[in-house]
Amino acid sequence: MTALVNLPDSVLLDMLTCGCLNAKDILQFGLTCSRFHTLTLSNIIWKKLFDQTWPGLLKKDGSFLKVLNTLTVSHDGNTQTASSAYLHWKYIYQQTSEVIAEVWNLYENHFIDDQIDDKFLTVFECLIKKYTYSFLRELLLASCEEHCQFSDLTLKYYSHKVLRYISWGHVAKGLKLLIDDGCKEAEDNQHSVEMVRQLSSVIRGVLLIEKWFNFDTNLSRASIANFIAEVSDKVLFHFKSVKSSTDKNELEADLLMKSLKKVFFDDLGFCGNADDYYNITNSFLHHVIKSRKGIPILLSIIYREIASNIGIKLDCINYPQHFLLRWERDTGMTDKDHLCYRFIDVFNGGAMKTYSELTAGVRDVSILTGPEATTYEVLCRVCRNIDFHAKVSGQSSGNDMGLDVLNLCILLMPDDYEYLLKRINKFYTQGFNLDLAIEDNRKIKIKERTTVSLPSCKEVENILLTAKKENEKRRENYSPSIHLRTCPANEGVKYAVGMIMKHRRYDYQCIIRGWDNFCDMPQQWILHMGVDELERKDKQPFYHVLVNDGSERYAAEDNLQPFCNPDKVKHKEIGRYFSKFVTDDSTNYSYLMPNSQLALRYPQDSDATRDFYVGHPF
Repeated sequence: MTALVNLPDSVLLDMLTCGCLNAKDILQFGLTCSRFHTLTLSNIIWKKLFDQTWPGLLKKDGSFLKVLNTLTVSHDGNTQTASSAYLHWKYIYQQTSEVIAEVWNLYENHFIDDQIDDKFLTVFECLIKKYTYSFLRELLLASCEEHCQFSDLTLKYYSHKVLRYISWGHVAKGLKLLIDDGCKEAEDNQHSVEMVRQLSSVIRGVLLIEKWFNFDTNLSRASIANFIAEVSDKVLFHFKSVKSSTDKNELEADLLMKSLKKVFFDDLGFCGNADDYYNITNSFLHHVIKSRKGIPILLSIIYREIASNIGIKLDCINYPQHFLLRWERDTGMTDKDHLCYRFIDVFNGGAMKTYSELTAGVRDVSILTGPEATTYEVLCRVCRNIDFHAKVSGQSSGNDMGLDVLNLCILLMPDDYEYLLKRINKFYTQGFNLDLAIEDNRKIKIKERTTVSLPSCKEVENILLTAKKENEKRRENYSPSIHLRTCPANEGVKYAVGMIMKHRRYDYQCIIRGWDNFCDMPQQWILHMGVDELERKDKQPFYHVLVNDGSERYAAEDNLQPFCNPDKVKHKEIGRYFSKFVTDDSTNYSYLMPNSQLALRYPQDSDATRDFYVGHPF
């Protein structure tokens, strides 16, 4: 038999990249001698192992690969880039492993928590400092994508939580820089090869707000800049085409404004979204540009940006209940007469209004003639709009959206006691981030407490500290409840976790994520839900189900039936409980595979699911 040391490097490389060895095996092989150690540093080995461990993560058109190609990595005092042949993929593999391991730790330690305290996510801030924000963001984003073959539903679920956390921190820094100094490029500290035209601080701030809510989407500032540039070119082209055939006495600025109005409204079709006014997407820049519909402030911001690009200065005016733009025409008249001002209502087709037409509805006329609204004032108004519109449309009813809005409002308006009170209440009722709730409580002044009849700072803090101690005690004493189907009390449970069901009465699709062998609810709930009207009343198994409308319900066995070949039920909590969606072509059924934590609590349910479908073929 030929000794390993006598084999050529090419054969050894084939052995090390055959797919049978993991990272630990390769590292141990490298410890045997200096030649093998040098061999195990090969980019070929670690690049291959990377693809084998995380298939799909390095798709050719993926942003994660683009980040790796521009990433600077420090090793042994040398700064190198991933595109350099000198940099070993070993270190990229190690970095990726470390990040994904921390995501799995989050899952293992916080499966029982409906919400995760921010303090448990700070480890990812350390990883950002170690590996850059770009690396972490694109890795997590790629892990959450549908195409990512290695990433099961649970990893996607917790990666999404981490992605929200780090993205919010990044946007918060960007907004602070933007407000402190509007001349800086605020939100982008990544290495970029794109050269984009400078955008105003207002439009960059609005884009950051959009990124706050759409943190799991790559929103390009370059695309916004290119759109503004393209529309500006169209306006100037139209202006040049009509200039020669127009009365020479007409001012160039007037002609430019007419061209802007023609292109923006007539050619591109921008208009106010009166039919769906309170949808919060009307406050998202990319959505408004794509749909050509929006609310007054977003339409005005885009209109103002284009005007600035063609040499027309328009001011942002915080007119009550309707955002306007102010244009100061060079007519030679004095400011005292206010005749040089024209006010543009972009929501209503760019209608021009005079000072006298608007003063009737305003107590403080200085709003119309004073300094324009600052970037900070405009962004606060956008934020308040989102808050109000989310409530009116019902979009803030979900825990995530309501908290997303609250956190942004407090980020921009940290001393607004109404927002602080709402967040304190949300943290208290949901039992997380109580340290942050204590900090919020300390910011509320005595006068503001009197206004809303709020107890003293000390009293509220004691309530929050008590809740915090109870949470810590609950975690310390927590022991998972094990549901064994072989237990005599559970013999009547017909269905199992992971099964996809349909409600007999309400016709919704749902996934079973837990069960009880009886109705484990108070009598008041039983009466209110009409359980006594069922054939077996409350003396039957009840199931915790994730419903395809995003809700979670408690359903009686009498009301559920298995659903054949359903579409994948979409629910934001699926990844918390399940690792993958399984379709068995031979028996024509689909179900979800419980993750390790759920399987620990229902250890016999996976087998029960398979046995059920085998015994009940569709």
